[in-house]
Amino acid sequence: VRHKFEDYMKSIKYIIILLLLLIPLESVSADTEKDAAFNDLIESLRDEGTIPRERGNVISFGNYEDQLSNMGIAQWFTITEADNFVLSAKVSWLSASETPSGSVSGCGFVFGADPESTNHLMASIRMDGFVYVSGTKNMSALSYGRYYYANPWWEGSSNIMLILNGDTISFYMDGQKMFSYPGVLIQGNGVGLATLSGTNKDFGTKCIWEDIYLFSWK
Repeated sequence: VRHKFEDYMKSIKYIIILLLLLIPLESVSADTEKDAAFNDLIESLRDEGTIPRERGNVISFGNYEDQLSNMGIAQWFTITEADNFVLSAKVSWLSASETPSGSVSGCGFVFGADPESTNHLMASIRMDGFVYVSGTKNMSALSYGRYYYANPWWEGSSNIMLILNGDTISFYMDGQKMFSYPGVLIQGNGVGLATLSGTNKDFGTKCIWEDIYLFSWK
């Protein structure tokens, strides 16, 4: 009986070890597919001449969620530094109110941020149906236009990509180029995420960024 029990325990240990080996392999496989898809995207951007064929670094930041309930206020923070870059993520937005102030409510990317001040630029999808490029310089507002993407709505999601090449920015939604704007004022190299609230109700605006990838070069 003892011999059979020991054989049984060995079998259990083998199954547990096998399961432990399989779980990370599945996770690595999923991450590897996402890494490969982003690398393919970078190659396509090089091939079409949108970005130079320079060597650079790829960083994956995973997922992040933020929310803000403060009418007309934006909060942002940097996650890395980059002079020239391609930044992509799937972003989802949700308002606690079905009638928020759409022009000041949304989610986006911050770039060109100066760590010594509040000077920055921001590309954000807002709930009035426009993508805005805005920012500040010494407490004064900067604006590089707004670009229509859809009818106003208080929730949604999109795969977005922001490219900064020198002083030219380009913005994509779901693989479609929305605009390209040269001559923007770059005041630093901080890159990050931004949440804008158009209501004081409950959680305000909720933003979720998934599969955040950044390719940077000098």
